[in-house]
Amino acid sequence: MNRSMLFAAAFAGAMTAGVVAAGAVETYELGGSALGTPSVVWYKPGGKDAVAVFVRGTDGHMYAQVGDGQGGGWTGWAPIGDLVLKSDPACVATSGTIIDCVAVGPNSNVFHIRHNAKAFTWSDWEISAASRPARRASRGTRTRMAR
Repeated sequence: MNRSMLFAAAFAGAMTAGVVAAGAVETYELGGSALGTPSVVWYKPGGKDAVAVFVRGTDGHMYAQVGDGQGGGWTGWAPIGDLVLKSDPACVATSGTIIDCVAVGPNSNVFHIRHNAKAFTWSDWEISAASRPARRASRGTRTRMAR
């Protein structure tokens, strides 16, 4: 994909994705509504360029929508797992076919879920290995900012 920037935004709850390239902006109305800020990633399932947008729906669950980012169609919103999130998902393509997402869930634990585009599968939501030790280690500590 010969693009300079991808973005997704929620304007009054309405979802929009876009691509900025060579000074031009292409936007795509994704429909639906969401809470907070969407997360957008570029990846290459099946060797073809794709853009995935992830949001926390109004019911607290994570939803995804995938398009080619070049004017082609979008899949429509699909729920990902059954975890009710307390934060917006943060997602990153760790390779052309793997997407990792994290979000705060029940009991303020950090949860992780992974998409394998080669196998067309999602893992289950799991508590991040760092979630509990990090929370325990931070109890009773103060953060100081240095100038």
